[in-house]
Amino acid sequence: MQAFAQDSLLTRDFLTVKYSDPWLVGNNASALTRFGNQHISEADLYLSYGKGGWVDYYQSPEFVKAGAQVESFYRLGKRTVVYGSMGYEHETGQQMTGSAFINPTRMPFDIVEDSLTNEGEKQKDTYYLTGAIGVDLWRGWSIGARVDYTAANYAKFKDLRHKNKLLDLTTSIGIYVPITSWLELGANYLYRRNTESLTFSMYGKSEKVYKSFINYGPFIGRVEQFGNDGFTDKAREIPFANNYHGVEGQFDIQLLPNLSFYNCLSYRHRTGYYGRKSPYTITYTHHESDGYVYKGQLTYDGLHHRHALSVNVETENMENNFETYRERQNDNGAFYYEYYDPVKTGNRLWVNTHIMYVGWWNLHGDLPTWNTEVGLLLNKRKQTGYQYPYLRRQDIHRTEITAQVKRNILLRKSVFSMSIGGAYALGGGSPYEDDTIITPSDKQVPPPTMDAFLYREYQYFTSAQYAVNASAQYAFLIPKTSMKAHVQLGINHHKANGALSYGQGKRHTQLQLSIGAIF
Repeated sequence: MQAFAQDSLLTRDFLTVKYSDPWLVGNNASALTRFGNQHISEADLYLSYGKGGWVDYYQSPEFVKAGAQVESFYRLGKRTVVYGSMGYEHETGQQMTGSAFINPTRMPFDIVEDSLTNEGEKQKDTYYLTGAIGVDLWRGWSIGARVDYTAANYAKFKDLRHKNKLLDLTTSIGIYVPITSWLELGANYLYRRNTESLTFSMYGKSEKVYKSFINYGPFIGRVEQFGNDGFTDKAREIPFANNYHGVEGQFDIQLLPNLSFYNCLSYRHRTGYYGRKSPYTITYTHHESDGYVYKGQLTYDGLHHRHALSVNVETENMENNFETYRERQNDNGAFYYEYYDPVKTGNRLWVNTHIMYVGWWNLHGDLPTWNTEVGLLLNKRKQTGYQYPYLRRQDIHRTEITAQVKRNILLRKSVFSMSIGGAYALGGGSPYEDDTIITPSDKQVPPPTMDAFLYREYQYFTSAQYAVNASAQYAFLIPKTSMKAHVQLGINHHKANGALSYGQGKRHTQLQLSIGAIF
């Protein structure tokens, strides 16, 4: 017979509290005043190791990660609630090549290595900090502000070397208004500034020539030799900058006493460039995009159970242009750059849909006896790269089904938890379709391509594949404290089916150990 614990600290669960209300995980910090629990915090240390060739073209087939993080909801009084998180992560990856950017998945273009023979070690250090506050001004009418800050250093330790510095700052201010007992409204403005600066170099002196492939779209573009100019100019640090302006609106309808329907609609406009905005330096590209997001969640709160059905739909349409310029000299002998009409080099469209059901069954405080999740992910990506008069299109899609079950066994002074899950994904579409805008002349040559990375990325996105994961956690009260410690060990195995001609392998396995505490 199971002996249930009497100490309420044992039945506290940070993730259950965090996701109990969709308002708490949005960008509108004014809705933090809805937080009705006791203050709760969680701190973790973790170590992760992954090995296996089933990774994307910019990822590592063997890596080690170590990090620490802490996250907290805290009520300062009857009218004020604050949220905060901070963390640090170090990652070392082996046999890495591909992109020079930290994460190229939403870039308007990419800088990749032109050879597969220069694989080397890369290291990344990431620091992040989030702070948010919501203040109830009058009868639930609230205002709030939120700041998210991330900084990272990233470097490759084999020629052609690169060093990256990332600064990512997002700020948001908002208002939350409970109109009636069955209708609540919210709105917020968001600004984000993201800058990733790159410096390319070689170790010592070498006669070897290093080249980079400037990817306009589905790995069509141009090849650039490392030297004193261009995208990989060794003489200077070159920033890739993004600016976002966005607005969001939320409304929550209480359909029944235990049934609510939360909705959030958002729009973001993004502009940016690669280079430096100065008459005496070169701005190589500029890009622009519009993004729309809808998030909806239907939540049923029973006496000892909770169910949530959520739908997230996100789309972004981006255009990239390369600048055309000429170097000039003024009367004082200084060189400057004169710009002409830009040339369109790429269009990219992303459409992602995520439908998920989450069930918390037989709740004891915040701790469910069973936690179940079932999800459906639909991803579509369409892109075109231009090198006049040539162009290359790609239109691919992917469907993924996920499921997860977790069992929490509540003992007298401890909790033992086990989880198991799996996923299956399958995609489709053609890796590329080459075409021309007009008939090329006899003297025009088709632009270079990078087929190895093209097919590696395509196979990773569309191949039939499955993943299985399992974890075990033991949590216990620390004597003479108000803390519940936990130790968790998890494994995730990912495998592709079928024949793969360009991948580094068909499997990838990751192990993770974490220790932490809730207080």
